[in-house]
This record gives sequence, C-alpha cells and structure tokens, in this order.
Amino acid sequence: MTILPRGGALGMALITKPQDKHLYRRSELEKELMVLLGGRNAELLIFGKASSGAAQDLQEASRISLVARLGFGSDGSLFNLAALPRDASLQLEGAIEQTDRLLRQMNARCFDLLERNESILREVTTELSKSETIPGSYVYDLIRRSGAPQPEVCDAIGLSEAACSPATRG
Repeated sequence: MTILPRGGALGMALITKPQDKHLYRRSELEKELMVLLGGRNAELLIFGKASSGAAQDLQEASRISLVARLGFGSDGSLFNLAALPRDASLQLEGAIEQTDRLLRQMNARCFDLLERNESILREVTTELSKSETIPGSYVYDLIRRSGAPQPEVCDAIGLSEAACSPATRG
C-alpha cells in the first residue's frame, strides 16, 4: 500500500491474487466491491468528506456491480445485460437502478466494516504518513493483533480465518 503517486492515482493499494481467474461467484465480486469502495469510505470516516481520488475506483465498482447484478440474474430474473442491443438506453434505466442499489448496499457494509476497525485504519494512516509505503504484511499483522478480528475483515482482504487469527501471530 502506498500514498506515492502512480500514474493517475495519488496512492493505491495493490492486491495481488494468487492466480488469474475468469469465473467469479457473486460473493467474490462483492468482496471486490468492498475493496474498491474502501478508499472513499476511509476518507469519509477520517475526514468527513470524500475527494475525487476514488473516481476510478467508483467507475470500476460500477462496472463490477453491473456484472454482479445483471450477469447473474438478479431478483429472480434470468436476463443478462449482454443481450441488450446497442441502442437499448431505455432498458438500461432499470439496470442502473439495480446496480446502484447493490453499490449502496456494499458501500454501507464497507463503511460499517471500516468504522468497526477505525483503530486499524488510523494506525495504517499514521504509518503511511511516516514511510509513504507499507507492505501488506504490516496491515495483516495489525488485523491479527487487534484482538478478535471479525471474519468479515479477513474475508474482505483475502485472508483465511486461520491466517487472520490472533493465535497465529508471531
């Protein structure tokens, strides 16, 4: 994780996956949404307002949310957005509403998760302000040391419950 500018980003968290994937479960896409919404929600929690820094993340979250809502058949529907003709702007209105509903749900979950773990967020922020870049292992260790990390925290960042357990700290 770094606050050093990279390309168009003023800072970033790079999360590497153990392998390339082409098929995703809805729950996996929801975890991706939580990660993408994390930076904006951290700003809201710490500063009380968001900056334009999360614009790219919101764009990607919107794309993933659309896939999660319409690619899996939402609310009992078997409709897939890819079936729409290119000039189907009217049909997109309902799709946008469904997508926005999912984004709002995931945003609320993300903010709640950060709020419950604000002490970890503040420690990460303090360390980043000192050294500008921190390894993921530092964040994982903070989660482990926090006492009783919620399984949702570990799950959202891709750690197994065993790896996230305070009993595994060294």
